[in-house]
Amino acid sequence: MMDTLFNWFRVSGIFFEILAFLAAIFYFKKYKHSRLWITLPFLTYLLATELFCKYIYHQHNQMFYNPVLIIEGAFYFIGFYFTFTTKLFQHIAVLSFAGFSIISCINLFTLTSFSNELVTYSYSFGSLLIIGLYLLYMYELLKNNESTVFSEQLFFWISNGIFIYLTLRIVPEYILNNRANALSYNENTILKMIKYLGSDILYFFYIIGFIKCKNTVSYSS
Repeated sequence: MMDTLFNWFRVSGIFFEILAFLAAIFYFKKYKHSRLWITLPFLTYLLATELFCKYIYHQHNQMFYNPVLIIEGAFYFIGFYFTFTTKLFQHIAVLSFAGFSIISCINLFTLTSFSNELVTYSYSFGSLLIIGLYLLYMYELLKNNESTVFSEQLFFWISNGIFIYLTLRIVPEYILNNRANALSYNENTILKMIKYLGSDILYFFYIIGFIKCKNTVSYSS
């Protein structure tokens, strides 16, 4: 039973990622004139890497996932920067991106093997910064006095998705990286399924965002 559930969650991750990619293509005309047009090539790159590493190049594929982790962080930092309407928050997003870039470079140069190790310090640091920017974004939305329908904004859904994804993964990632030997088989499997669930939710929110976002007519949107 546990193995069946685990295999279902593992397959569902790539299934939702493919659906998000297809939705990004189908609804591209709705957001192609916004700054989030980059979402389509971003998802294309993620899906291509995932398929390549999962079905073609199985061993020592960290060399492909390391750039993914860094580019993912950059995408969300840039997204928050262009979404913020408060100058202070925009400056914080720029500083966060700069700090993430510095830590990523340090992490890359301190790896003993680029093909066997992940930039875990960079990923963890970036995750905390993204969660912080998300909280600022929610604060800005609450303070917004304009009659804006947030559910029609693509980044509203993307940001909620990445927040849930990161918060669901924090505890499992820490336990699996530091206490894996003390876990039973079922405990290890459950923690991995929680990580897969976070990925499913992230791409599900992408899909909702593409469906519900309004048409944009200029890059100022």
